[in-house]
Amino acid sequence: MRVGFLSSSNYFSKDAFSGILYSMHAALRRRGIEVVDLGWPIRPGLRAKIRRRLRRGLSLDLTRPTFPTERSRFAQQVRRQLTKTPCDVLFAPVGSAEIDAVTGPEPVVYNSDATFELLSAHYDLNLTDAQRSECDRLEQAAISRARHIVYSSTWAADSAVKRYGAHPERVSVIQFGANMEVVPPGESVLGRCDDRKCRLLFVGRDFKRKGGSYALEALEALRRRGVDAHLVILGSVPPTAPSSNEVEVIPYLDKNNPADVRRIYDLYMGSHYLLFPTRADCSPIALCEAAAFGLPVVSSQVGGIASIVSEGENGFLLPLDADANAYADRIESSFADRERYRQLVLSSRSRYDALLNWDRWAERLEPVLRQAAST
Repeated sequence: MRVGFLSSSNYFSKDAFSGILYSMHAALRRRGIEVVDLGWPIRPGLRAKIRRRLRRGLSLDLTRPTFPTERSRFAQQVRRQLTKTPCDVLFAPVGSAEIDAVTGPEPVVYNSDATFELLSAHYDLNLTDAQRSECDRLEQAAISRARHIVYSSTWAADSAVKRYGAHPERVSVIQFGANMEVVPPGESVLGRCDDRKCRLLFVGRDFKRKGGSYALEALEALRRRGVDAHLVILGSVPPTAPSSNEVEVIPYLDKNNPADVRRIYDLYMGSHYLLFPTRADCSPIALCEAAAFGLPVVSSQVGGIASIVSEGENGFLLPLDADANAYADRIESSFADRERYRQLVLSSRSRYDALLNWDRWAERLEPVLRQAAST
C-alpha cells in the first residue's frame, strides 16, 4: 500500500499544527507503510535559499485573497507528484481545503480533531461571513468525499455525523499521541511520588484561552491551605506579573532544539500535575505528553478532552464553570493520599502505553487506510 501524505503545511517541522503532522508522518513510516510526500514539505537540511523559496510556495489560508491561485498551484503540484508516483490512498490530516483542491480518482482518508461547526462555535476565528460559508462548504465537501473520516475524539466524530451527515460506519475515533521522541521508562515515572513539594505545570501558547488565570488562582488557593505548591507556566506569558514567588514563567521552548527538548522532558518529569483549566480546546497534545510521563492531568471538560483524559485514570475532569478552588480540591486531596497518587501516576502512564502514543495511532489507522484503498 502506497499512501500519499496530503498537506499544504510543512510536516517536517515540529511546529506545524503543534507537531502533530510531523508525528503522524513519522509514525506511518515506522509502521512500514510506504508514504509519498505530497505538497511542498521542507525537509531538514535543505539550504536556506531553497527553504525560503518553498515557504513562499503555498499556504491554503482562506483569509488570504490569493487563495484561489494557491489552490490551483497546490493542485497542479500534487497532481504532478501523483502522476510520477501513483498512490493507493490519500491521507489528508486537517486537510479539508487540500481535499477540495486535489480532485482525482484516489480514495481519501480525512483526519481531524474538529469540524468547522465546532471551531466556529468555540473559537474566535475572526472570519468574514463569506469565509465562514466557504470553510463550512469545505468541511462538508471533505466529509462527503472521504472514503473514511478519522477523528481524535467522539466530540468531533459526533459533529461530523449530526451536522455534516457522515455515515457512522465511515467514521472512526483514534486518539492522537504524545509529541515526544524520547519518553521515560515506565517505572521511572514513580520517582516524583516521594517529593512533598507539589509542582504544577501549565502548558499553553494562548494564556487566556488555556485558562492561565485559573491556574494562577488555583496555585494561590493551594498555598492558602498550607500546600507547598509551585507553578511553572510554559509557552506563554501572563498579562500581569504573577504575585507569587512560587511561579516560574518560561515563554517558549522549541521542540526543534535538542536543548529545549531536554528542558521540556525535565519539566514533565519533575512535575506532579499538569494543570489545564482550558476554556476551549479540541485534542490537546500536552495531555498525551503528560500521560507519557505518568503526569496526572487536572483539566476542564471541554471539546475532545474526555477522549484523552479518563476520570480517575490519568487525571480529573471538571466542568467549565468550576472555579479555582475546585481545581485546588482535586489536587490537594489526591496529592495528600500518597498511595492514591502513586496509583494515579502508574495508571496515567498505562493509558499512554495503551492508547496515547503515535505508534498505537498508526497501528489503529493502518486497517482504515487499507480498507479505503481496497474499496
